[in-house]
Amino acid sequence: MESVEIEQELQVEVKEVAKEKPFSSKRFLDQAAFVVAAAGIFLLPFFFIPYGGLPLQLGKVVFLSSFTLAALVLWIAARLREGRLTFWFYPLLPLGFVIVLVSLLSAIFSGVVKVSFLGNFGEVGTAASVFVLFALAFLVSLLFSTKSRILLVYLSLFASFAVVTLFTGLRLVLGGEFLSFGGTFGGVVSNLIGKWNDLGIFFSVISLLSVLALEFLTLSSLWRLVTLAALVISVAFLAVVNFPPLWTVLAIFMLLLSVYLWLNPVRFARAAAAEETGPPRRPVAALAVLAVAIVFMLFGRGIDRIVADKLQIAQLELRPSLATTAGIAREVLKTDPFFGVGPNRFVTSWLSFKPREFNLTVFWDIDFNNGIGLIPTFLVTTGAFGFLGWLAFLAVFIRLGLKAIVAAGAKSFDSFGRFLTVSSFLTGLFLWTFAFVYIPTTVIMALTFVFTGLFLAAAGEGKIIRRADFSFSGSPRAGFVTVVFLVIVAIASFSLEYAIANRFISGLFVQKSVNVFASTGDLDRAEGLLKRAVSAAPADIVYRPLSELGLLKVNRLLARQGSMPVEELRDEFLVSFGEALRAAEKAVEFDTTNYLNHAALGRVYEAVVPLRVEGAYANASASYQEALRRNPHNPALYLALARLEAVNGDSKKAREFLAKAREEKENYTEAAFFLSQLEAAEGNVKEAIKEAAAASILSPGDPVVHFQLGLLKYNAGDYRGAAQALERAVQNNSSYANARYFLGLSYYKLGRSSDAAAQFEEVKKTNPDNKEVALILSNLKAGRAPFTNAAPPIDDKPERRSELPVEED
Repeated sequence: MESVEIEQELQVEVKEVAKEKPFSSKRFLDQAAFVVAAAGIFLLPFFFIPYGGLPLQLGKVVFLSSFTLAALVLWIAARLREGRLTFWFYPLLPLGFVIVLVSLLSAIFSGVVKVSFLGNFGEVGTAASVFVLFALAFLVSLLFSTKSRILLVYLSLFASFAVVTLFTGLRLVLGGEFLSFGGTFGGVVSNLIGKWNDLGIFFSVISLLSVLALEFLTLSSLWRLVTLAALVISVAFLAVVNFPPLWTVLAIFMLLLSVYLWLNPVRFARAAAAEETGPPRRPVAALAVLAVAIVFMLFGRGIDRIVADKLQIAQLELRPSLATTAGIAREVLKTDPFFGVGPNRFVTSWLSFKPREFNLTVFWDIDFNNGIGLIPTFLVTTGAFGFLGWLAFLAVFIRLGLKAIVAAGAKSFDSFGRFLTVSSFLTGLFLWTFAFVYIPTTVIMALTFVFTGLFLAAAGEGKIIRRADFSFSGSPRAGFVTVVFLVIVAIASFSLEYAIANRFISGLFVQKSVNVFASTGDLDRAEGLLKRAVSAAPADIVYRPLSELGLLKVNRLLARQGSMPVEELRDEFLVSFGEALRAAEKAVEFDTTNYLNHAALGRVYEAVVPLRVEGAYANASASYQEALRRNPHNPALYLALARLEAVNGDSKKAREFLAKAREEKENYTEAAFFLSQLEAAEGNVKEAIKEAAAASILSPGDPVVHFQLGLLKYNAGDYRGAAQALERAVQNNSSYANARYFLGLSYYKLGRSSDAAAQFEEVKKTNPDNKEVALILSNLKAGRAPFTNAAPPIDDKPERRSELPVEED
């Protein structure tokens, strides 16, 4: 076969598309399903809802679900009208059905079906997400079953790439405020795809497809220039993102591809050479990308610092390690071996089995809802059945891919069909690799299943797998079963879309409530919006903030004692407290396994303990203890219990809980802060200082011990001694913001205003948006006292507050 230029290929494919007459009356439903799916795949990478603060992934999930389920219902309607089912006869999709079924059963057995099935706002690991993604792969394999339609997906992906590139490039150059769409996108790392590393994976897909096009196709000058431009631009953005696992995976794929193409005796190379004139080409593009990947694998860290400083890129993404994920899975399989803890429920196992040393890090309070990768997470969430289903699915996918690569070397394969078959498999495999080593978000997972479906379609087009044709209209028994099954799937799709739409509406109201409260402080309006969110889709993630708003109203009422009639105060108090209590109880009812819900209920009861409300202390204690049972290694819960005991007048128990908090997290500054307040309130400062001084001698390298000693001396008015102790704390931990905060105040008390200002300059680096720090700095530079012109909630007694004045980095 003579070489064929890409323009000729495109002309052929465009003519084929034109011949199909998309809206002919006979195939209207099929063509409508195709148009919906094609438009959805094209728009998904850059689709977003421009509403400030609304999670990007929530909009992505709603859009993905909407076009996938709409296309599925249209396809089912077409099958019912036609009385015939056509599908690819290969075990890949049946295995997908098994995975969906196991995910559904796991969600049912989890005990929290709503959380496992639907999740809250945009999680990938829910049973519903698994269903939607496999439905997408199934539809793509059938609706895009010709070369012309596969080509359409490739072209749409490159068009999406152009949009994403332009958007990202402009924001990198002009800053994060440009094209922020009212706060939808924050800093420069906020992008159209999802997380910063997701953006890198998206660009790597374009790099891989560009390399494959350059190596497998005979391109004209124009198309070669376009493809090279796409390759150079995508690799340049990969360098900006600089995700180390991405370079490793890309290097492995480029190495294997280079070796495969270099070895002329390989069957594929011989077939290609038979079609083309001249000597076989060397894999220049693959080797070039391999070289770049190796450079970044070796020197990426240094390059990353230069690029990050230049473009002001700051991002941090954390995941549990492989060893930690395996350890958690081992513990879960002891009690839930078959179906795991339920989809989207990894966090419950993390809280129970996380490594104790994790509490010593600054990330101790992060509740991870995934392991090191999405597929390893399913071992915990869907158990052995689910994980083995995924392994079987991927094993069959790889087996078919290897079979396709061998078959693609036959002379019967034209160069364009060979490109589509090999590229769809390699791109799909590339993306599946990241499902193992990373937690991709909506766009990347959707592309993973799109390319899985495209590969099935390309394999079918190349006669590597065969098409099964089943007519159910002529058989009453088979027809009845098939029609019932299709109708059930259609109804389930409608119901799922309705539920997802309600979650989206609820999310909009939640975000609107947050925006209103942040901008106006209007509690009643914010509360009303949250109630509308609850009406749309009840969820604990909505009930908890509703309860917190109720508590704020209670506290405001208590602060107004003496300024309003007693009966009016009492009536409003009872209403506000009742609403806060009901919201917290509803949160617990929605998900009794979530420790946050029990802690929220505990806070409501704790708020009225000082008023000696009957049962308040007992209920608060029981709620906190239940939260602790769900999250046994959380020092913040021990601190909450300590504060409860202090409010109830039992300082001995308070100290016991503070000691337990320090056992869980030795460097827990909040516990040291509260203990110093407790000692000061009871007049035990002198004895406490002696004990803290002794502890500082025994543990000279512990910054928290020195912080506690400095704070106690500050409370006692010994500002010189406080400064000395706090200086030691800062020497041991230079980023200790709260130590620097009180060191700065101590310096001011000693008349060292310039030194005080220097400390608050350091605090500002880790707390750039803290209004109190800005006020103190402004006053010190102007020669005024630190808290001059301070207004609530800022006061001039930070040592007496219930919370630390600044956040730790």
